[in-house]
Amino acid sequence: MITQGDNYLRLVCLAAVLAANAVTARAQTLTTIYTFTGGADGGGPKGTLIQGKDGNFYGTTSGPGTIFKITPDGMLTTLHTFAGADGVGVFGALALGNDGNFYGTTVGSTPGDGTVFKITPDGTFTTLHVFDGTDGISPWGGLVLGADGNFYGTTTSGGEYLLNSNVAIGAGTVFRIAPDGTFTNLYVFNTTEVENGQAGSDPIGALVRGSDGNFYGTTNIGGANLMGTVFKITPQGTLTILHSFDGTDGANPWGTLVAGNDRNFYGTTTIGGASSLGTVFQISPSGAFKTIYSFKGSDGIGPLSGLTLGTDGNFYGDTQNGGSGLLYGTIFEITPDGTLTEVHNFDDTDGAFPFGALTLGSDGSLYGTTDGGGTNGVGTVFKLSLAGGTNPFSISAGGIVDASNYKAPVAPGSIVAVFGTFPQITNQMTATTLPLPTAMSGVSLDFGNGVLAPMFFGSGLQINAQVPWELAGQSQATVTATAGGQSSAPQTLALATYAPGIFVVDTQTNQGAILDTNYRLISAANPAVGGDYVQIFCTGLGPVSNQPATGSPALSSPLSKTTVTAMVNIGGTTQEAEFSGLTPGDVGLYQVNVQVPMGVTGTAVPVSISIGGATSNTVTMAIQ
Repeated sequence: MITQGDNYLRLVCLAAVLAANAVTARAQTLTTIYTFTGGADGGGPKGTLIQGKDGNFYGTTSGPGTIFKITPDGMLTTLHTFAGADGVGVFGALALGNDGNFYGTTVGSTPGDGTVFKITPDGTFTTLHVFDGTDGISPWGGLVLGADGNFYGTTTSGGEYLLNSNVAIGAGTVFRIAPDGTFTNLYVFNTTEVENGQAGSDPIGALVRGSDGNFYGTTNIGGANLMGTVFKITPQGTLTILHSFDGTDGANPWGTLVAGNDRNFYGTTTIGGASSLGTVFQISPSGAFKTIYSFKGSDGIGPLSGLTLGTDGNFYGDTQNGGSGLLYGTIFEITPDGTLTEVHNFDDTDGAFPFGALTLGSDGSLYGTTDGGGTNGVGTVFKLSLAGGTNPFSISAGGIVDASNYKAPVAPGSIVAVFGTFPQITNQMTATTLPLPTAMSGVSLDFGNGVLAPMFFGSGLQINAQVPWELAGQSQATVTATAGGQSSAPQTLALATYAPGIFVVDTQTNQGAILDTNYRLISAANPAVGGDYVQIFCTGLGPVSNQPATGSPALSSPLSKTTVTAMVNIGGTTQEAEFSGLTPGDVGLYQVNVQVPMGVTGTAVPVSISIGGATSNTVTMAIQ
């Protein structure tokens, strides 16, 4: 049966990351671009800045709190001042919605136990939700935008209801909220399970969305050793603990995780490690954990915020204390393998006690805030320029690859991942309309002679796009990224008529994106059986009949079939596909339908596709 692929497969198509080489640390210049007065402009900024589509930065201050806009050269405008009923205390970063508005949380309200709000770039403010305890208390971490256009967040406590005392209790929640305020609690951290070491408690940092469509986060306490956890949660609310801290590998994480170019997540703990002063760690989506650095004091103490991925593939972060004099905090650079370089020591005059994470600006500089210090002692906004030059707009050499197997050449009509530096795209963006757009945040990909590639997904370091059908018959293309009159250095891309690649859903097991006829993933829990039909999702199978326009989805009638029938090898048995062609309703996504051969069994049976003399990567599937 040929039907439209589901959203699960679309997420698979968007998932692509590529390892990048670290570079040596560079000198820097820190400039204080604004000093808070503690008056109408607020003070004590704790949340991470976010760059808007207009190039300005948006942030918050604590206290009752304010929301502000600041230009890259330091001109600050207060957009909103909290008064209590609309919220008290803003600690998390703002999140940019698909509608161009900003969304955020307050840790308290009068009455209530915190809020979710929306604010337009010009300052029009709307309260979307007020927490009452049963649905959570004190959403510290802010929100993250999901692929479905909704926002996801956590509360540090609440979620359960103790009837005999009429008091809301609980160890925190994970929730979803739509831009119109429709609220859903997805998960409650259960206090009994916390006490038994079976659950995390008190999530403080924001969630981060993984390339697999799931969300990843940390809890400050709880877990097997009551020292905090790293967890994964699906958009539907199924939570899995990936790691429990034990003190030697860190304890009590506060900050938000960040995804690296190597598919792993990186984060910090406030204490623990070799000197009990905090750590930097790496964890894979499946839970493989490694402490890569332990702070010693002179290099910083107690990182509260998460890390920021730089254009060089390294991470940048800050510690709230430590450094020279062991007082005011530091900014550091750390490579994925754990080589740390101290970049700046705060001395109070230029700020003190940084709380939020750093933000990579579209100019290649890092921007941030300090909770204290500066002329008036109530915080600053700063800019950190890295010497030696940065290339804030580029495509990496060899960085255009098939999105399924990360190899070249690629075929016209297929899905590719383009790696580089695209600082104009300040948040992850996913296309929501068809035909696909040819620009995201003003960034376009030119595949030669003004032929623009439709884009599925964009972030500051990666764009997923369709190779234009118009390139059929060419052996190569010259690709540049363009935005606002700027162009990146061109990169040459090798093309082939056929370049098949099967999507992978689990890099640890090499499990392929292979579904049964009910669109359930073939896995150890749902193995195929000899004689069953399965659907293999892939890209790069070449020319098709009824070819759709570039960026437009394939039709279901008539079907877009490959002009050459694909052959499928399953466990050493090669047979002709029942169907090979574009998936109806999707762009650049092919599917191959084939019958599972009898007599072939195993939990990781190898599968590959051949067409037009080219053979795909080998993936696995479970057959019983």
